[in-house]
Amino acid sequence: MISRCAVAAVSTSLALAACSGGSSSPNQPPTARFSVAPAGGAAPLRVTFDASASSDGDGSIAAYAWDFGDGGVGRGSNVSHTFERKGVFTVRLTVTDDENAAASASEELLVNANPLARIVADPVGGAAPLTVTFDGGLSADADGAIVSYAWRFGADAQGAQGASATRTFSAPGLYAARLTVTDDLGGSGEAVFEVNVRDPAQEDIDYAVPYAEDGDHAADLNPCLYAYDTDAERCAMARLPFLGAEFAKPTVEDVMSRALVSHRWMGDNLRTLLALLPEDALLLARSLTGIVVATDIRPAHFRPTTGAIYLDAEFFWRTAEQLAVVSREPDFRAAFQRRLQLQLPWRFVRNNQPLRIRRDDNGARLLQEGVIWLGFLLFHELSHAADFMQFSRMADVDPSWTPLEAMIGGTTEAWRGWPSFRLNEQHPLRSGLMSSLAQVSFGGEDPTPAQAALQPQDIVDDFAGDGAVDYYSYFSPYEDLADLHTAALMSYHFGYEQDTAITDNPTQDDAPLTVAWGQRGRLADALVIDRTRFVLEAMYPGDVQQLVGYVSSRPAPLPLRVGDSWRDNLALDGGERFNSLAPLGALPDGGVAPAAGAMGGRVSNSVAAPIGDGPGGEASVSYFGCIRLEGAARYAQRKQLGL
Repeated sequence: MISRCAVAAVSTSLALAACSGGSSSPNQPPTARFSVAPAGGAAPLRVTFDASASSDGDGSIAAYAWDFGDGGVGRGSNVSHTFERKGVFTVRLTVTDDENAAASASEELLVNANPLARIVADPVGGAAPLTVTFDGGLSADADGAIVSYAWRFGADAQGAQGASATRTFSAPGLYAARLTVTDDLGGSGEAVFEVNVRDPAQEDIDYAVPYAEDGDHAADLNPCLYAYDTDAERCAMARLPFLGAEFAKPTVEDVMSRALVSHRWMGDNLRTLLALLPEDALLLARSLTGIVVATDIRPAHFRPTTGAIYLDAEFFWRTAEQLAVVSREPDFRAAFQRRLQLQLPWRFVRNNQPLRIRRDDNGARLLQEGVIWLGFLLFHELSHAADFMQFSRMADVDPSWTPLEAMIGGTTEAWRGWPSFRLNEQHPLRSGLMSSLAQVSFGGEDPTPAQAALQPQDIVDDFAGDGAVDYYSYFSPYEDLADLHTAALMSYHFGYEQDTAITDNPTQDDAPLTVAWGQRGRLADALVIDRTRFVLEAMYPGDVQQLVGYVSSRPAPLPLRVGDSWRDNLALDGGERFNSLAPLGALPDGGVAPAAGAMGGRVSNSVAAPIGDGPGGEASVSYFGCIRLEGAARYAQRKQLGL
């Protein structure tokens, strides 16, 4: 007898779920899955939906149907849809298999611009006890309204609510005020403001902390690097050695273990940017005992008495809250630029576009430009450190010596082996006129009547016929070397060439500068190239032959157009191809112009520029360019160098 199930199996190809003993199986429903990109954002928001992860274990999917939750629908495994208004939308996918079985999956999509949190603090810092009012009123929501403000202060679990809050900090330290704002759809934004509360006994300097609190030399950084107003705190090499004495190839973490900061964000930003710089910067850092970044440092400089570099926080801020604590004190050197009827502006350019400070829609600096700015700053300051203390000499340093004694070499006159000293002996700059003018523009000396009467064309032959890469090189042999080294590395690593010009010096700040002579890429000028090769061979820590070969293969400098303005000389014929040999890929062009004077010739508060004697002719402190000497160290080095 044949069972009814058997007859059914023979007579039809349909699988019957109630039958047993047959080989066919019942149809299984499909599985619906999909991904979303982006997962959310502000309206209008175009979103791509991908259902390719959906499956049917015993067949195939025949149809994909989408309901986007805003009235829109779609068909297909991969679709895109634009949400024109904000809201929370339930997106549903229904898949149907080849036997008409269906399955669905859904996901909520938040179309909403997260609010932007902003904090304004008054005051931004000061001596303890310090009462600060924090205002979040500049916070904003582009497509709705902020419904709550939540404040947290350090480890305080209670915090505060409302658009503003007041807090008293009774002890010196760094304190983080954190504001979280929430909008009407649940989106949130956060801002942090760090307050530096100074010790009343040392109100003239920032409260500073080691960035790496558990670093091997964390306890030594403050007394050795930041107590610089007296000669009492001079640390021997046994206490805080040069970085290269401990690490032949320092890592970012090794360098950051020697960082002292007045705000933790400075260390965070420095660490992020260091990791993006070429290895050269880390190798040059071997000549340092430490790095200090603080709001009271202006301008950036190298200090032989401590063996450290001191960096202006202007180079490191990323957000409006960080910018708010950066010093706004004017630079006393700015007036020096008004003493002559001429000036020699400079800027870095790539493919007819200047190096600029760009910001996103929230006013934050872009990371990629930050890397290049930091590269410029570090290449210059680290050149001074590597000039004064070569890595090859560190094994001969007496542990009882101070950094300055180690650099000078005790009684051995090792300073005569400094690359800057040898450059000045073997490839000196020859224009006495340019050297004397540099003391006016950068050292603050009063010009003679003859100097004050000079016009731009009067110095063209002196500058163009000599071997300086820029005007600043004439201020001291140290700056000559650092400028050559920096210009080579900026070209090699970032593809930026330096524009150097001689212009008039109009009395109005916004008046155009008229070019009497100028070059782009003066590094490759026949009068400069041999001096550049000498510097690279004397101190470059990487593949010297590769870098020298690169510099030697640079095209001849492009002349600037005489009679045109400095600004109009930005776009040069052939300038869009001038950087084609640079190994780095395309870098961002355009953006917001830098602060007045930055990279443009007039001394700016925001750029590490050359510096002269301090205000009032202070006898115990002086600067040789961006090298600071004080007290007995100033006298000792002047004597050693015959100055």
